Amino acid sequence: MKTMRIIGTAVAALVATLLAAQPAAAAPTQATTRPGLDRAAAWDCAQGYSCYYDDIYGEVKLFTAARCGWHDLRGGSYQNRISSVANYTSGWVRVWIWRNAGYWEQHGYLYPGGVGYFDTNDIDAIDIDC
Repeated sequence: MKTMRIIGTAVAALVATLLAAQPAAAAPTQATTRPGLDRAAAWDCAQGYSCYYDDIYGEVKLFTAARCGWHDLRGGSYQNRISSVANYTSGWVRVWIWRNAGYWEQHGYLYPGGVGYFDTNDIDAIDIDC
C-alpha cells in the first residue's frame, strides 16, 4: 500500500511538471471598440464582407476577404500589419498569431457587424465563420 502511495505521488509530481512546462496561452480578447471608431470617413467595407486595416481607425485598408474560412497571412504582405477589422459578415472573425514554438494562438475576435482594433500588429491568420 505504501508503494502505491509513493508511485501515485511520483506520477502526480511528473504530471504537474509536464503541465507547467507548456507555454501559457493568453486568453483571446474582443477587438477594442469605442466612440469615435465609427467615423464616417473610415471603414470602407461592403455589407457581407470583412475588411482589414493598417491603422486603428479603419482608414488604411489592406484587403477585403472575399470568402469565409481560414486565411494564412504568413509570408505575405499583410502579415503583422493588421491593426483593425470591420466585420460586416454574419459570422465571427477570429485573429491568430503563429508562435515559433510551432502552434497557433487565438489573439482575438470580433462579433458580426462590428468594427474594432487590436492592441498589436502581429496577426498571422484570420478565420471567418461561414
